[in-house]
Amino acid sequence: MPEDLSVQILSQTSDNIQKLFDLSTRIDERVKSIQVKQGDLDDRMNSIVQSHNELMQTVAVLKSSTQADSIEDCRKQIIELDKRLATLEHTSKGFESRWGHIFKFVINTVWLIVGAYLLYKLGLQPPAIP
Repeated sequence: MPEDLSVQILSQTSDNIQKLFDLSTRIDERVKSIQVKQGDLDDRMNSIVQSHNELMQTVAVLKSSTQADSIEDCRKQIIELDKRLATLEHTSKGFESRWGHIFKFVINTVWLIVGAYLLYKLGLQPPAIP
């Protein structure tokens, strides 16, 4: 009986060792899977960090003085065009005023000629001019 007990203990110990070996193999497989996933995650994180850095460089370039100068140049050109337009409008008003005076002069001259013609036809003397 002691031999049976010894064989039984040895058998259980062997089974326990086999179970421990299987368990350690599964743990190793899971650790290896986690390491692979961690490597993929590291690669993706590096890619994201690189993309972020490139984006930040692009933003820095856009904020650079070259862009600000370009915007400032556009603003100055718009102000200059506004001044030229105001000058043109002022000149145009001057021409309108001149044409108005010319038109009034022509109308008054026509009236004067019509009045002189009527006086002549009616045989009347023009009034004395003081």
